[in-house]
Parts: sequence; structure tokens; C-alpha cells
Amino acid sequence: MSYTRGTSTITSKGLIYHLDIMNPLCNHTTKCYSLKNQEIGDFINGLKYSIFDGKGSLEFNGVDHYIDLNESFNFIDEQSIEVWVKPNSTGPTYQRILDKSEGNNALKGYALIYHPILNMVYYVVNDGINKDMVACEIPSNKWVNIIATKSNNTYKIYVNGELKNENTGNSNFLLTNNNLRIGAYTQSQEKNFKGNLSIVKIYNNALTSKEVNINYKALKGRFK
Repeated sequence: MSYTRGTSTITSKGLIYHLDIMNPLCNHTTKCYSLKNQEIGDFINGLKYSIFDGKGSLEFNGVDHYIDLNESFNFIDEQSIEVWVKPNSTGPTYQRILDKSEGNNALKGYALIYHPILNMVYYVVNDGINKDMVACEIPSNKWVNIIATKSNNTYKIYVNGELKNENTGNSNFLLTNNNLRIGAYTQSQEKNFKGNLSIVKIYNNALTSKEVNINYKALKGRFK
């Protein structure tokens, strides 16, 4: 199942959150709205819209910028997280592109994490007993599409439509009240993301490789 936004067709099955900074319902200063006029995030501490890159993105300073989604986004067995980001090669280590946790290493939650020195991205699920992770290398200072999936005990991470790594584990999603944040660690502002972000999609199922490619090809021309 897919749907068209503008001139791009993306996978819609299981899609529960979709932030696109080019969406005309974003006012680019304080928040964005969905096509159903629902708030989909508050921009915190002066997070700014970039008018120079031509992609439509938010510039995160690596210090105190983030988006609070004002919702917990709990999952059962499956999840997919997709982002289009342009990470900076500087800033804190283990930056949170996206985080819902109660402590270090995505404790009692999950996170998508970027390390600027190692040029690595990590997808982590940690239930407090087991910590599962899948990771791969990505370029810095370039636009990149990252999709991380969990299907029961199987974890996969894709970069620009290609499967880069997969792993298995035993961690389960927990039901917690913490809000999901984009660009910040839930518990502090020590690990904030530094770079540009244009798109976030969250699914309550694990995208297939075919669906990953549909999403990547739909928008790759915009981020050349």
C-alpha cells in the first residue's frame, strides 16, 4: 500500500507519523501539522528552518535544539524508523537523531544514534535486561536516507535503499510514558543531534526491502 504526497509515492502501510519540512502545513518556526491538522511536533529552543539548502530542512545546533512529539509512541513487536538527514562531522558523540528512553544506551526504550567521529549510525532497543543494536557507517556532511527496522528479534538497517547490516536479539519494546524526541536525548541535552533533518517517518510494522526502496526512490531526487 502506498500514497502520494506531492509528486512522490511512499509506503503508507503502518505509517503512524510523517514529518516533512516541505509540507506547507509547517510554519517552520514553532511546529508542523499533519494533513489532518494534527500537531506533529513542537520546535524547542529556537530550532530554525534552513532556507539555503533547497531541500527544506531544520538546522539542529547540537546543543539544545529538538522536536518534542508530545506523544509516547509505544510499540509491540515491530517498528520502522526512516529519516533523511545531513549529519555534521562535529558535535557531541552518540548524538540522538531520535530517542525515547530512560537513560544511557536507550535504556527502557529505543533510539537512532549518530557518532560523528566514527561516522556510524546505531539503532538500539533496550528493555533494561537486553540491549540489541544494529549499526553501519554513513557519510557525514551529505544527505542520507536511513531506515531501521525491527521485526520481533530481527534488526535491519538500510542506507540509501541498500541493506547495510542486520542482527538478532532478545530485547522487547516497553510501554512507557516518555515522549519521543527528534534530535535530543530524552533525559538531557548532552547528546543532541548536530546537522540538518528534513523527513521523519515512523511505522508500526517492519518495512520490507521493496518498501524501503519505494521510499528511497520517491525522494532521492530531492536530496541529490
